[in-house]
Amino acid sequence: MIFTRDQVVEEARSWLKTPYHKNGRLKGVGVDCGTLLLCVYLAGGFLSDEDIATFNRLCPVNQDWFVHAHEEKYFKLVILHARHVLTAISYRTMVAAPGSIVVTHHDGEAMRWNHGGIVVKWPRLIHAVGGFGVREIDATQDSMWQHREVCVFDPWLKAETAE
Repeated sequence: MIFTRDQVVEEARSWLKTPYHKNGRLKGVGVDCGTLLLCVYLAGGFLSDEDIATFNRLCPVNQDWFVHAHEEKYFKLVILHARHVLTAISYRTMVAAPGSIVVTHHDGEAMRWNHGGIVVKWPRLIHAVGGFGVREIDATQDSMWQHREVCVFDPWLKAETAE
């Protein structure tokens, strides 16, 4: 059974304060921005064990989302499981439904999508970041997201297409 939007947001919030740990997948122990999405959407019924195996092939334990400057790994994983609905600049007036995935460019990787989060109610989102762990922020006030180009993906629309 697939979670509702509210259930996805609730699951994401249950990860709040989990420390940042590259490739970690344990609530309260450690997670990174990519594995946070993986864990939340796996719990929500959007992903399968086969998807986890694909994730492990694309992002081995010794790699980090921020260092894949030569390949769009993050984007490739998201597009497999959610329909792209919007590319825009991160402003308060942007529209993104609760539970949607939002990705952006970070730390000079202007050509690669390498950081993501889960929309609570735009502009609020939950993401995992080094030094802070999993936190809920206002994307229009946070330097990682503020005035940056973002892509919004909706896993419910992808699920409808697959049926």
